[in-house]
Amino acid sequence: MKAYVLIDVSQKQEYIFKNTKLKDNLYNSAIIKAVTEKKPDQYSNEKIPIPITLSGQLKKMRVSNVPIYSGGGNSIIEFDSVNTAEKFVRGYSLEVIKAYPDLELYISTVSEEGLNFENFQELRRELDKKLDEIKDKRNARFRRWTYGIEKINQVGKAQEVKFNQPQSDEENEQSREQYSWARDFLACRLRRKINDQVKITNELQDYKFDESKKSYIGVISIDGNKMGEMVNKLSDYKSHRQFSRAIDSIYLKAVAKAVNDHAREELLHITPIVLAGDDICLITPAEKAIPIAKQIIENIHKSQDDNQEDYATLQKVLRQNEPLTACGGVAIVKVTYPFFDAVKKAESLCKNSKELLYRNVSPNGTEEGVQSASFIDWEITQGQVISEEGFETYVKHRNEEANFHIKPLRIDQTLHYQEGTFSYQAFEKMINRICRQIREEKISNSTLEQLKKHMYYGWQEYQLFFDKKQTEAAQLVIAMVDELFKEHQVNTTYGTIHDPETNTYTYILNDVLETLPFFLQKEGV
Repeated sequence: MKAYVLIDVSQKQEYIFKNTKLKDNLYNSAIIKAVTEKKPDQYSNEKIPIPITLSGQLKKMRVSNVPIYSGGGNSIIEFDSVNTAEKFVRGYSLEVIKAYPDLELYISTVSEEGLNFENFQELRRELDKKLDEIKDKRNARFRRWTYGIEKINQVGKAQEVKFNQPQSDEENEQSREQYSWARDFLACRLRRKINDQVKITNELQDYKFDESKKSYIGVISIDGNKMGEMVNKLSDYKSHRQFSRAIDSIYLKAVAKAVNDHAREELLHITPIVLAGDDICLITPAEKAIPIAKQIIENIHKSQDDNQEDYATLQKVLRQNEPLTACGGVAIVKVTYPFFDAVKKAESLCKNSKELLYRNVSPNGTEEGVQSASFIDWEITQGQVISEEGFETYVKHRNEEANFHIKPLRIDQTLHYQEGTFSYQAFEKMINRICRQIREEKISNSTLEQLKKHMYYGWQEYQLFFDKKQTEAAQLVIAMVDELFKEHQVNTTYGTIHDPETNTYTYILNDVLETLPFFLQKEGV
């Protein structure tokens, strides 16, 4: 009687980001991938500098079975008998606990007795149900603190205290080997698709400018839309494997093409944190983060044309000519900003973008009412430890309301403004035109700062700024915005859209001016 085993790790983010160093984050992420997934083919004959891997343990225990599904931080393995499955689970879980005591590994097992496991969804539901039952029984986690008697190392083991003693050459060499392996292991598939102008790094120092400039990074989080809905339409193992491989291929190609395009003129540093199916987390220089994130999402959307073979595999779960869509969030922070907080911020912005899928932005909705659309949101955080709050989205001024944000922006929208949603295309045009005017010295940064400041004083003060002062440079900027939206039959006044029903003024330029310094840096201005 066959048995099936699901291997999964809980509290992944807590484990990955438990250390403050980027190298340690990458190393922890690689450990999770190694203990829950079959290692890539290019590592099949190489020695991996960590104690336990799933592939290695299957080989050691002489288990000939390979996972029927492996990816995204979990694997499903088929065994010939319940006894073989239980033996593997006992042996593997013990080895993982010894090697990584603070890793929350969960393994569920079900046999085929009384169940029809020809249906993949039924098998997955049973394995997930068992897994949830195990998780419900877990004890609260406590951390032990010591007071100079011993210390806990990175994997939670007590070790001898060595005061004021640097690491030995052997320890340093081992650390370098592990960090190098983690970087290559996480990015091995991407490395084969990028050009020489793209450098994969695990050093945040590579993103720093000279001391005279502030150094920022962009943390990109991208997640596919309606993946759960599509997976639920798959009924057999083969279709599920094909679907997973196609999604993985499309997203990997989308990332590679985007970074290659942005590295044509100069060296581009990137740091992949997560590349698992439709889940992407990536570090890039701040001035390229928003354009790269936008292009990745756009590449995914265009997969129907650029990846016809992979896209054809998805026809079982997509309606005819329906594109793949994704949403993204970008956190732009200082290099010294707490990295885990930056990742959480990017993920929160990605989630915020996804919420717009449930807004009626297009007449072509699915039967569930969820739109096929791609959005992007971002946030620039100046503070280091405490996140600085931006200006309130909505502010009440007398009997009117002010909306200072046009984000999230829809990437696959041709109209600049439609049913309350702005397009990325409009934002990009505004950025490019203002950058050109600055290069040509038609407007100055001080003018833009004045313009932004008067937005916050309310509509009456903002209007007087143009009617009384007649600032030529400010008029030039506003005329550019009004002209841009007039092309798409959208009436704007001094760069704002007014909703008479709610008496709300939406200030189009605020997000543009806030983001402008990073695009100017990209332009070399």
